[in-house]
Amino acid sequence: MSQQPSPTPTDNNSSTRKKFIIFDMGGVLISTDFNNCLKTIYNENQTTFQQHQPNATTVEDLLELVKKQFSQYKIGAITEDQFWGVFFEKYFNHQQYYLHGQLITLEYLKEQFRKEFIIPFYNGLALVEEIRDKQKKNQTQLSIGIMSNHSKEWFPYCVERWKLDTLFVEPLLIVNSSDDDVQCGKPKLKIMEQLMNRIKKAGYEDAVPSDIAFIDDKQANVDAAIQYGMKGICWHGKKQHLNELIQALQKIGFLY
Repeated sequence: MSQQPSPTPTDNNSSTRKKFIIFDMGGVLISTDFNNCLKTIYNENQTTFQQHQPNATTVEDLLELVKKQFSQYKIGAITEDQFWGVFFEKYFNHQQYYLHGQLITLEYLKEQFRKEFIIPFYNGLALVEEIRDKQKKNQTQLSIGIMSNHSKEWFPYCVERWKLDTLFVEPLLIVNSSDDDVQCGKPKLKIMEQLMNRIKKAGYEDAVPSDIAFIDDKQANVDAAIQYGMKGICWHGKKQHLNELIQALQKIGFLY
């Protein structure tokens, strides 16, 4: 990663208590930007949308539809084919729509979405890599994990493509909204309770919510984490510098 080294990750100087930094994925480490995907499709096919849709479909209509779909997709209630399928039922099966000049089919859309609209935020990943480096050298008491609203298909794709399993090496500390034992998303407290349960199952029976610093790009999710008893930081991997995150973690005693 092309980032300057950050301060040594460790637990609070005044305590040897185990601490956990838990990252959101989308918006913090990796972007799954289906909004931008649909905007790109709309812009390329604006005339077709306007000519063949009785209510002159706008890009906002597409975004509202995907928002409703994702609320079900992120908890595993529907598959990826069903997630995109609503657009084929309403639009793509009735007229020819294109993405980068190629006719949109379900397989092409799924493939192109992965290639173009799932992208890493290397500044956030740089901090994860550094903490993992310290773990290997026994230079930190921190553990790191993920708590994400993500789908059964996109989440493992991200893990495999960017080798996240080599960075987040404690599987129990990876909690996803579509997991069979979760099936709900942030900001609901159930997913945070499941994270706490997983931490205890991983062998940290004495852990309490205040031992956790949770990083998310959505303030509502951060507020919910704080309500649960965690430390919360709102930070966006695309819009903010890594130093802002480091300073926030220093302020609450998770880095020095």
